[in-house]
Amino acid sequence: GRVLEKTDFGKYKNTRETSVFVKNKTLYNINQIKKQKASGPIKEIIMVEGYMDTISLFVAGFKNVVASMGTSLTKEQARLLKRYTENVLICYDGDFAGQAAKIRGLEILKAEGLNVKVVSLPDGMDPDDVIKKLGAEAYAKCLEEAMPLIDFKLKILRDKFLNGSVEGKRRYISEAVKVINTSPSDAEKEELLRALSKQTGITYQSLVRDMQKSPISQENEQKQAISKPVAGKVVQAERYVLARVLYAKRPLPEDFVLGELRFTDANRMEIAAYVTDVLAGGMQVKGTILREYMGESGREETETVMQLVASEDMIADTEDRYFKDCVAVLKMDKIESDIEVLKSQLNTTSVEERNKIIEQLMKLNKKRDSLKSGR
Repeated sequence: GRVLEKTDFGKYKNTRETSVFVKNKTLYNINQIKKQKASGPIKEIIMVEGYMDTISLFVAGFKNVVASMGTSLTKEQARLLKRYTENVLICYDGDFAGQAAKIRGLEILKAEGLNVKVVSLPDGMDPDDVIKKLGAEAYAKCLEEAMPLIDFKLKILRDKFLNGSVEGKRRYISEAVKVINTSPSDAEKEELLRALSKQTGITYQSLVRDMQKSPISQENEQKQAISKPVAGKVVQAERYVLARVLYAKRPLPEDFVLGELRFTDANRMEIAAYVTDVLAGGMQVKGTILREYMGESGREETETVMQLVASEDMIADTEDRYFKDCVAVLKMDKIESDIEVLKSQLNTTSVEERNKIIEQLMKLNKKRDSLKSGR
């Protein structure tokens, strides 16, 4: 629920978390997005903050909208979005640009491979205001003018530091160079640096030298050093687990939950989501329907998974043990990945956040040790 009048307490009222509702793992209106996906590809999804914005946009004809329900975005929500589209338009309330925590949340979407753009609304309005006061056409124009996340972050810096003072200009250049250096594209870096040069009067060559000396550059080098292609055993384990769930000849372990596993490929992620939904509805997964659901883009991976059903491994005496080993491989890969991400954040957060990260790392290390020992 949501309180409609101004109050001294939080405006959102949710149930306690249950087996069917975990706030940071779901998105409001995602059920309608599922229906759209069944009818064809979804070009993009609009993400707003709350229920009322979602309802207002939906009634105005913008059906491809979900809400994060006011929470900081999570990796689970990012992966949920990626099942349905690669493109996300963030359309939060007018004071969004000043909230650093929400900006960091958008980085989570980027880290999961989503193409993120930010919608700027007029005069600090929220989406519901724009629809009611300016109309659907005005809102559609705002969507058309959405800017890439990196451009939006530079705009925030301009508004914050470019106040006519020399000190403000220097601070803006310093922070803007760091932001530009986070781009994975050399072409985009060059384009943004040339725009920054034209805007500030600092030579392009000087900005390049500053970028090469920035801490972000060193951080990127470290990330590249630890980055590695997905191991073949992880891919094999993902495919086997899906094949076993699709056509298990013997019951699966009672403690096995498909939704708890992470898949490194978008198509396998989509297969897992589909299977989870079908089984939750008490129905049987049919290969013909799965092929149709996955479409042309996912056909090759779907066939690869389904071919495992006929392999000797699926009927071997060691099937149960092999399945358990595959699940352990996926759990270990997820833990290792989460540890790497958290370690990379240690030097870029406040003391309070750093302590929380250390606590999370300790829990993950404990889980890793337990998994290694087979407990």
